[in-house]
Amino acid sequence: MGSIRSIAILLHERHTFAPAMRYQIWTMAEVWREMGIGVEMVFGAGREVTADVLFPHLDMSYIPEEYWDLMQRHPRVVNRRVRDIRKTLVSTNLVRGADEYEGPVIVKTACNCGGNLDEWLLGRGRPASLGARVWNRVSRWGWIERRLLGRARTLAKYHVFDSARDVPAGAYRNPGVVVEKFLPERLDGRYVLRNWYFLGDRSWGRMCASREWVVKAINSERVAYVDPPPEVAAARARMGLDFAKIDYVMHEGRGVVLDVNVTPTFARPPDAERTALVKSVAEGILRCGAGTEPIAAE
Repeated sequence: MGSIRSIAILLHERHTFAPAMRYQIWTMAEVWREMGIGVEMVFGAGREVTADVLFPHLDMSYIPEEYWDLMQRHPRVVNRRVRDIRKTLVSTNLVRGADEYEGPVIVKTACNCGGNLDEWLLGRGRPASLGARVWNRVSRWGWIERRLLGRARTLAKYHVFDSARDVPAGAYRNPGVVVEKFLPERLDGRYVLRNWYFLGDRSWGRMCASREWVVKAINSERVAYVDPPPEVAAARARMGLDFAKIDYVMHEGRGVVLDVNVTPTFARPPDAERTALVKSVAEGILRCGAGTEPIAAE
């Protein structure tokens, strides 16, 4: 069994503002340092990484070639097998045509977080001309955005339709968005979202409820701590995830995965309870790293 003396957190070369964001990995890094493990940040894939463990923290839905190649060359990598977390891969509830499903549907970007950070990191962010910037803002107005789903790469919000037939036809051909069955979970008149956080063999889960149908940490309250159902655990194993947050709901007694996030954040400054929960999974680093034996700190 090897030991961990150092961890390199791999960040995209354009993501220089990442250390100022509320990523949970910074809280876990505090624990690693307390364990005597050195932690460094590496921006870009331009040099080989000599740290014992490479921890990719690329806030992108699909990892570019140069970063992927670096991950495959390193002997100990967290999430080594995880390159693609777009909903086109993650979702098991895709609707691919107007006549395929009778119930309500929801349209989202294939990429996480509305696709915005993916576009920025790929250099396709803010339009150059004034006219393009004005149109970019106008096109995010709700009723206009709904009409433009056939060519959107980013979205300001999710869009729910009563029927798959009501979705603009172009959305089914647009690789930038997905159409899914809308399968909300309800509890006492509120909408429910369940989250499962894990690193290696450490994990914790919660169930949140909100009056709004898009349940986010910022607009909801925790109503229970919960363990993941078998379907969600199986999705983790299938994707080869060492570290992630999986969002899911329960529908007809089964877990339905909605989203996978390998760079989870705190929605607001964390309180002591939330900080303790995140720190509780940090030692899971000792039991992950695809292609290696379990590793331990000295």
